[in-house]
Amino acid sequence: VGMKCDNLSLLAELLRAAGLFMRWFGQVIQPSFESSDANDNHFSNNPTTRLKCRGMLLLYCKILEMETPTIESPDIPRFSSICLFRATYGNDDLTVSARKTVVESIDGCVFLVNALTKRDQPIPRLFSVLRNVHHLVSTVPASAALMDKAIDSLNEKTSSNDGEFESKYGLVEVLVDNLTWTVQSLPPFPGDKSDRRSEMA
Repeated sequence: VGMKCDNLSLLAELLRAAGLFMRWFGQVIQPSFESSDANDNHFSNNPTTRLKCRGMLLLYCKILEMETPTIESPDIPRFSSICLFRATYGNDDLTVSARKTVVESIDGCVFLVNALTKRDQPIPRLFSVLRNVHHLVSTVPASAALMDKAIDSLNEKTSSNDGEFESKYGLVEVLVDNLTWTVQSLPPFPGDKSDRRSEMA
């Protein structure tokens, strides 16, 4: 990563603030726009426009690939995943456009698949990535095929090295593997109140 601890903390705080702002705007302010005459100008006046532009969406996706230096480091990829979800969750024109950009323009499905299949990552981060996958598949059905294609590419790379994935292994199989791990991992499922495995399932 090559970033100092203070810079990592600052990046984590900025991403967390961006995600919370998009959530607040979408849940509190957005409804008032939708019921007012100002709705015609909503797209251009939306203060979340910059947070949902192509460059920011690509940044959220790129940060998903980031490796945190230590266990104690802030989970920046998780905060970035939350930002990606908040930027694509909703039915207003700006958010629909952002969702379309993620799926069709910046290979967002590839980034999500890479994050979903990464080993040894914190449960809250995996939960956030799964939520993004679930949301895109339910709102943009074509994204499922793109994720399957991305997984096929990963399978080809792996099979060329060790001969794995000779049978069909796509998005459904990855999700089933995650579900299996969720209910069979330790401590015994579903864990305490802070354990998010039940939400993942």
